[in-house]
Amino acid sequence: MGTTGEVRVNGRGRRVAIVVSRFNEAVTTELAAGARAALSASGVADDDVDEYHVAGAFELAPACRQVLSSEREYDVLIALGAIVRGETPHFDVLAQTVTQALQQLANEMTIPLAMGVLTCETQAQAEARADRRRLDRGGEALRRADAFLQDTKEHVSDALRAGEDAIRPPSAAGEGRSREGG
Repeated sequence: MGTTGEVRVNGRGRRVAIVVSRFNEAVTTELAAGARAALSASGVADDDVDEYHVAGAFELAPACRQVLSSEREYDVLIALGAIVRGETPHFDVLAQTVTQALQQLANEMTIPLAMGVLTCETQAQAEARADRRRLDRGGEALRRADAFLQDTKEHVSDALRAGEDAIRPPSAAGEGRSREGG
């Protein structure tokens, strides 16, 4: 019911890293469960999924960068967190900072970074968005990453058929490696 589309890419043999914020743990646990269910449905083996936990949403981008610089190679990286508005402007600052840090990291990577960080006005909104039976934003994060992979694959195939250069990974060492190198 809560899905926004079917997983289109066969996930067999894919390695996936999920980085999850522990703050708002009931919500982020459900986000991670939704992502894992979508991974399983796409054929990704449990052994090919590594899950890392950080204190809060602010730590997601640095942790994702550390995961990428590790010896493990991943095809997809998923960042999950929940920021709920309180009584101070802290929500606005944190939501913007986390979003910008993850966007900057995504721009440097050669693999998809799916941002599954909820920014909600209330705890009830966060719970509804994380709930796999309702909006399933954790599963949606994976579906967006798969759509990116599919779109990129189609673009590269079209470019190669047309005799054009395909997408090239960044040349700087250590920037978002994938199985194909980069």
